Amino acid sequence: MKKIFSVATMALVLLGFLMGFAETASALTYQDLETIYDTELGPYGYANIDGNFVDVYSVGVNLVEITVNGTVIGTTSDDRDSILMMLADYLGIPLFSAGSLTEPSSAASTTSRIVFDELVIPTVKTTTEKRREQEQKAKGGMRTFGAALRTEWVDYDGGENGRISGFNLGLAYDEGDYTYGVIIPYDYFDFDSFTANRIGSIFFGQYHLSLSQELEATFTANLNYMFTDFRLGGKDDDLNTYGGGLSVGLNYIQETYELGCGVSYQFNKDDVDLEDDEQHLIKTGANVGYRVTPDQVVNIFGTWNYDATDYKYDYGDDDYFEIGAEYRANFSETWVLNAGYRKVVDLDDYDSDLVYFGTMMQF
Repeated sequence: MKKIFSVATMALVLLGFLMGFAETASALTYQDLETIYDTELGPYGYANIDGNFVDVYSVGVNLVEITVNGTVIGTTSDDRDSILMMLADYLGIPLFSAGSLTEPSSAASTTSRIVFDELVIPTVKTTTEKRREQEQKAKGGMRTFGAALRTEWVDYDGGENGRISGFNLGLAYDEGDYTYGVIIPYDYFDFDSFTANRIGSIFFGQYHLSLSQELEATFTANLNYMFTDFRLGGKDDDLNTYGGGLSVGLNYIQETYELGCGVSYQFNKDDVDLEDDEQHLIKTGANVGYRVTPDQVVNIFGTWNYDATDYKYDYGDDDYFEIGAEYRANFSETWVLNAGYRKVVDLDDYDSDLVYFGTMMQF
């Protein structure tokens, strides 16, 4: 009996010793937990996560046992995702948190970017394309726009890398100075630790105000919803993000070039059931388009994004820039092609390069 008591006492002393010298790490999101695993915990080791002493040790071939504060929480395979999933579930760390609202590839940020690029200050069209669009607007009825296939390469500072591939398709109905419509975006995520499918809808209404022959203002309101179905470490889950926004754009029109600028406000909320589940995002930027020929145009654009939300926790940078260029060409009256590149800059732990290629038959 004394021997058992002595062993238990020594174990508690050792646990207290290790807890005292292990630096406390904070894990508000699954990405934080990945960073802790890569730097301290895995594949076998210990870490102090928000005051919880976590120990991962081998108990057989390709098997590990995990303890939290001296209590065994389970046995699993020794691969990274299995360990992280068990820890996230036990510690109550959501697979996707409100922190994901702040990322440039998040549903909220993607919605804001699509609204800004397609509605507030869209890239300048070729002369042929613009004439065709004006004819369609004069007739009224439904027309298509957008339709760009895109691929984005993303690198996180913690070592998580992946690719996002998708497209968006827009339908619009014109009536006088008003335009109503919907944009349907789809994205597929293929990352080191998870895969996901995301689809949504952005409903909008827009008023066009002609200030002069060369100057036009637009006022846009939108409502949006995004559904994300993802698979992480063998576990399926989903995320719902919804919101809306108001935007103002200004366009200066000349025969050979056009200048556009605008500002947009977007509110979004997700259903992860955390305190920080809302976002207020402000986006402002400009686009310059030069018509090389009546059927060709080159655009250069840049935007500044600012997260104005008063979060309870610190999720890192609250602003970043996006810069890029696009080439558009008409091969016939109704067939147009566009290709472009966009890069996210001025974020400490996130790097992104987005390439898109689109073709559209206007009808």
